[in-house]
Amino acid sequence: MWNPDRLRVLNPCRQATGVVVQVIKEPDGDRHLWFRADPPYEPLLNAENHFQGKPAMLAEITPDCPLETNPPDANSATKCPASDLPIPGPGDRIDVYGPWVLDLDHGWNEIHPVDSIVISDAG
Repeated sequence: MWNPDRLRVLNPCRQATGVVVQVIKEPDGDRHLWFRADPPYEPLLNAENHFQGKPAMLAEITPDCPLETNPPDANSATKCPASDLPIPGPGDRIDVYGPWVLDLDHGWNEIHPVDSIVISDAG
């Protein structure tokens, strides 16, 4: 869910690539994609970017809520249509594009929301 009070845009359109570590479906319909960023994209991470104790980047695929009706809370967001973006699995190589933001609640940087994603097999 997009909340401008909780996210500071660092760059409105960034790319990041890496290998998915975990995909978590959140109660508000978001899909959290934790991935190990490829070396050229490691500078997008900060000291708070970690998953299970290892450096990782977060990319969030959000429900397709119309921007003008941005849901005010997680319960409202569950009523939006699911995103039509493909959802990768652990081990998949991803190439994501979207705003690069600082999550002010958690302190980490992330791609949120994912505007486009290309998935390929890492293995």
